[in-house]
Amino acid sequence: MSIPVAPEELPKVAHKYGRAAYILTTGADSRVRITHCAVEVSNGLVGCKLGRGSSANAMQRPGVSVLWAATPGEPMSLIADGTARVDAAGEEGSFLISVESAMLHRAAPL
Repeated sequence: MSIPVAPEELPKVAHKYGRAAYILTTGADSRVRITHCAVEVSNGLVGCKLGRGSSANAMQRPGVSVLWAATPGEPMSLIADGTARVDAAGEEGSFLISVESAMLHRAAPL
């Protein structure tokens, strides 16, 4: 089950999950790469700082996803898809992800 999250609601919804999220990029071999990092969400953008490999992936293949995994007692994960670009005003490895869609997705029962 999925519930769409409107762009204007994303900061409020993401705040419930905290600043820790997973960024999913695609490597040159077409495999998904996952990195864990701190994120900031505002105005339809997700800001993050990526390492060398994830940065290279995002620059070459900017379609990325952000995953806030369900926590114990939370029935839904939050997933946002978007396009990454280098944050010219940030530190090396800083990216801004323009969110194109987001949803709450039911977590598997354990």
